[in-house]
Amino acid sequence: YDARRTVELHRGEALFSINHDTARPFLVEAGDARVLVTGTQFDVRRDQGRVMVAVQEGSVEFSAGPWWRRKHALLTAGQVSVASPQDGLISPYPDHIETITAWQRGRLVFRDVPLSDVVAELSRYLTHPLRIADARLGQLRISGTLSIETPEAALDILPDIAPVAVIRHADGDVILVMSR
Repeated sequence: YDARRTVELHRGEALFSINHDTARPFLVEAGDARVLVTGTQFDVRRDQGRVMVAVQEGSVEFSAGPWWRRKHALLTAGQVSVASPQDGLISPYPDHIETITAWQRGRLVFRDVPLSDVVAELSRYLTHPLRIADARLGQLRISGTLSIETPEAALDILPDIAPVAVIRHADGDVILVMSR
């Protein structure tokens, strides 16, 4: 448009590097959430109604919610915020932006997260979703780095960083079970 640049993110993740242009601000729309910038580098991820914004350089205005009670937050470099229907807009907090954007370098980095989060993230890159046989197993805390260059090979590394066994079925289905 003449007065703005707009992207609509339906799902997934994108890293934006935007040139400064106050005459044409850049707007990312992700459901009820919006990110407004004039020049910066930032990551936006949208999945299952949740939108996360991580700022690498500069600053952004992040807003979320219906127009009649929209909440706003200003994020600067090194900060993250999340908006979801359940929690609304969470105040910005410092985080490891290089970990969040590691997917740009072909890596997934996990720091003390539940195995269920690792499974959800890895499933984004696999042909068939990865499943966990036991909900208790999903609560195990995991730290590690996995390559997304060959996501199937990442399954071979999981037993090295967690007490799990990977069961592969002929139909391509993959399930994690507690190792014995």
